[in-house]
Amino acid sequence: MYSKAQQTKKNKRVNPKRMTGTEKKLYIDFLREKSGGLCQIPNCNNRADDWEHPDRGINRDDRYTILICRSCHMKADQPSPKQIDESSRIKLAGKKIGRENWKDYIS
Repeated sequence: MYSKAQQTKKNKRVNPKRMTGTEKKLYIDFLREKSGGLCQIPNCNNRADDWEHPDRGINRDDRYTILICRSCHMKADQPSPKQIDESSRIKLAGKKIGRENWKDYIS
């Protein structure tokens, strides 16, 4: 018979999509160095203040994080009716760039 601690440990599975706080900090530092501290969205040369997951909710994957400036972040997360196309462009670019970032990080 297993003890309570053994049962908890036995049933706990590691999720490859999630990073620990330390891993995420190291990854964000890598992204800052790679991009020179600038927004990774094409045609935007603003300073990157935030980081963003292109996918949200249950599909969120820490491995595909991107660096993004405040204005692009606002357009992506809370678009006005005139910015719907811009929001979609930013999200699609973010997914592609996030995958490239991860490939560079693991190689």
